Amino acid sequence: MAVDTSCRQVNLPSKVIFVSRYFYPFVGGLEKRVHALARGLTGRGIRVEIVTSRTDDEFSVEQNLEGVIIHRLACPRVKVIGACVFIVRLAVFLFRRRSQYCFLHAFQVGHVSAAAACIGRLLGKHVFLHLSG
Repeated sequence: MAVDTSCRQVNLPSKVIFVSRYFYPFVGGLEKRVHALARGLTGRGIRVEIVTSRTDDEFSVEQNLEGVIIHRLACPRVKVIGACVFIVRLAVFLFRRRSQYCFLHAFQVGHVSAAAACIGRLLGKHVFLHLSG
């Protein structure tokens, strides 16, 4: 697979994709940290989009939360099966939009963040793994 070199051009605005299996409306320490970091980067002119899971039909598929776009990928709320479905849908999402972002930032230690980091590297993206817990 060819490495995307478009992000290396200095004049292009940067866009970061955050990957967090759980996010708003789930509210915990990690979710608050992800949201604060996203708002901080957005305030500095960096476009941030968050990819998370949608385990309930009442959650919108896409939402703008304080200038940060949230994409929710449908997956069952079953621990292992849900994570596997989310990883597959995440891979498809990241591959289809590979020309739209330069950086991939995954949160927490686990299968989802490991998969996100591997997918990002395969797509030639800069990958950050935020370890916390």
